[in-house]
Amino acid sequence: MFCVGDEFASYNDLKDKVSVFERTEFVQLNVQRSRTIDSAVRRAPSKVYNENLRYTEIDFVCSQGGKKFKTASKGERPNQWTFQRECPFSLKLSCSRDGQVLAVWSVVNEHNHEISENTFRHYPKQRRMEGQLLEETENMLSVKGNKKMVQQYIVEKAGRVVTLKDLQNISDRIKDKSVVSVNTLVDEMRKIDGAIVEVSKDDNNVFTSIFFQTKSWQNTYEQFPELILIDATYKLNNLNMPLYIIMVVDGNGESEVVALWLVVNEDKVTISRMMDSFVKHCDTSKVRCIMADKDMTERDVITEKIPSAALMICLFHTLRTFRREITTEKLNLSAAQRITVLEVISKLVYARDEDEYFKYYQQLKETKLTAVIEYFDTNWHDIREQWYQQQAGMHKSED
Repeated sequence: MFCVGDEFASYNDLKDKVSVFERTEFVQLNVQRSRTIDSAVRRAPSKVYNENLRYTEIDFVCSQGGKKFKTASKGERPNQWTFQRECPFSLKLSCSRDGQVLAVWSVVNEHNHEISENTFRHYPKQRRMEGQLLEETENMLSVKGNKKMVQQYIVEKAGRVVTLKDLQNISDRIKDKSVVSVNTLVDEMRKIDGAIVEVSKDDNNVFTSIFFQTKSWQNTYEQFPELILIDATYKLNNLNMPLYIIMVVDGNGESEVVALWLVVNEDKVTISRMMDSFVKHCDTSKVRCIMADKDMTERDVITEKIPSAALMICLFHTLRTFRREITTEKLNLSAAQRITVLEVISKLVYARDEDEYFKYYQQLKETKLTAVIEYFDTNWHDIREQWYQQQAGMHKSED
């Protein structure tokens, strides 16, 4: 508790007492007004003060009190609120006549609201993290950690109250810190010894794409050039640019990265430039097969640049796309019809040869589900050699 006449020889002593008072009384105090020693000296240059006091006057109020809040809102954000409840609590200190201590001259120890440990722990100042706990939280959020699990971790480890909004604010702050310009990224890439970095621009000298390949990636490609995997990822970088990952499969059946493309647009011109860079720096004469997602824009560019390779769609992407596109909402199907169609299409995917393929294709047509048949014929039937024959090849090798 504070009493009139209490004296403090330094501001740090006062701050420590305030901190203890807050934790024991479950009251959050804010500074309402203050006057620094520098300001007081300007008014009375001959006066000598204890520099450790920092202030000649300082008033504290409850976080739910202080000056009456007057909103300037025009009603455009109606759900905003404040902690202020015009609480009468106040604590006022001023410097002694000799300027050596801060003394309490007024205390109003009354509140007009509930005071509890739970309410106190939910105040923003008490939820604020710092030091090692903040560093750990930033690390977890920087790798896309689940916010509810991060929240649970903080509660269990530190016993601190933290809201999902607090974690979102920290996550946003991390993003602001980590924003990297294209020029900075290119500079960092070029620092890597032996790396190939090619930046493409359009006719207006505007950046369009980056081709990146390290020396070790080149060596890996030279050892395993027969099968190339191309996949794009989105929302993986703070530049908001699609990242294409080019991989090969090594002798252990593991995928290995051999090049990266960072592109602004996925149009034919951009993809063509990236393929030109890849062909320029990698001998593609031994490439036998290229697997790419069917959703990849301008897939035909791949076959134009590497005509000797067969273009395939992997089993995972094929089945995933069917499940994603053949839905009750998109094609106006009942749940039972969707299950039937997906069963037939699964048989098409695993067909061993043309005869077996057309057997199941006929079954699909016999469903008389026009929307499904039109979707299949438009998007899949004419490129069937890219997605079902690879499975037929697997069956043959097993036989």
